Amino acid sequence: MPAERNAGTRSGDSREKTRDDALIADQVAAQLEQNPFLDPRSVSVSVEHRRVVLAGVVDTPEASLRAERDALSIEGVYACENRLEVGASESGRLRDG
Repeated sequence: MPAERNAGTRSGDSREKTRDDALIADQVAAQLEQNPFLDPRSVSVSVEHRRVVLAGVVDTPEASLRAERDALSIEGVYACENRLEVGASESGRLRDG
């Protein structure tokens, strides 16, 4: 099971890999929180074997690309699978409604 920022589930081949994955998940999530183009509450981050998976909804294709770039900018990340969907995120719904 991958390390997830907001979930307490962590597993891996060794404690060190698990700790690395959890640290990477925290660092990616912190980086996304600094990104003014997306609502970090609408994006989940999971990491397994230093491979990041981004999932959720963002407002624009640019926000999706920026989130992926943010993840790849973290030291130790080998790859990023971007599963973000473009639509109205929670912040977009709040602004419009």
